[in-house]
Formats: sequence, structure tokens, C-alpha cells
Amino acid sequence: MVDQSGIRAMLDDVAAGRKTPDEAMAALSGILAGPSGGSLNSAALIEDIGFAQIDHDRAERVGFPEVIYGEGKTASQVAEIAARVHARSGVVLVTRTTVKAFEATKELLPEADFDADSRMIWADSRGERTLTSGVAVVAAGTSDLPIANEAVLTARIMDCDVVQITDVGVAGIHRLLARR
Repeated sequence: MVDQSGIRAMLDDVAAGRKTPDEAMAALSGILAGPSGGSLNSAALIEDIGFAQIDHDRAERVGFPEVIYGEGKTASQVAEIAARVHARSGVVLVTRTTVKAFEATKELLPEADFDADSRMIWADSRGERTLTSGVAVVAAGTSDLPIANEAVLTARIMDCDVVQITDVGVAGIHRLLARR
């Protein structure tokens, strides 16, 4: 988390003429410094790790850190990004990933979990939170379960209390109405 009081003080110093904008930028680079091995773009809090640009400010803007789309990434890339996101936010979610990526992530982030059906990795050390109710995931049949499970896990890690309804079927409206 960025020290917002430090940034505010720096802006106040510039406004009052006690610091030049260049002096403020130099001082802010210390406040906005990223973890070792990466650098942050101070304007957008983007960590450049060579093969990826990690948006560490996304949780402030949208309420949840950047979700990692695992498909097409190597196991080590997934692991490195996941560990960095978790280190800054206390939570990470990787979608469309593999067992191999999970094993690599587990080495850097021992608390990581994996769900083979939904192909997701996650770790959450944020502690107890208030859940938002009113989310339902409804799946027509067994073949829909991997996607339904992905939706459920995503909503739960984003602090939603989820009701999952499976196999309501498409063969007849009576199967859906029985779950009402």
C-alpha cells in the first residue's frame, strides 16, 4: 500500500513553493519504490518485471488486485507475477492455468491453493471480511461445471457470498423451477 500521507505532504510542499516539482518527483520515487528486482512507474504504479507489467494500483481503482490470466504464460511467469501481486495485496487469483504453474507458484507462495476443475490458483491472507450477498451461479449441466466453478471461486475471493445451483438442465423448465 502506498503511503498516501507522504504523497499528500509532497504535493502540499510543491503547492506552497517549498519544493520544486523535480524535487518532489525525486522524493516520491522513494515512496513509490517497488520490491527488489522490479521498478515502478510512479505515475501509474506499474511494476515492470521484464516480461510483464503488474498493475499494483488496480485494487485502489476497482476494489480487487489484478487477476492473472494464466493461459499462454509459462509456469515460472505465473509464479513470479502471482507472488508479487500477493506480496503487495495479500490476495492473488490466477485463472485458466495449469498444475505445473501451481507447483511453481507454491514454491514462491506456499499458501497458494489450486482447483483442478476450474484451473485456478489463489492465495488469500487478508483475514476475515464482510461478504456481499445476492450472487448466484446457475449451471445447466455437468459439462458447465468447470466454468461455473470458476465463476463461484472468483466471486468468493472477491468477497461475495455465492449460492451455486447445478444441473438445472435444459431438457425441461420443471428442472429449473424445482430449484427456485
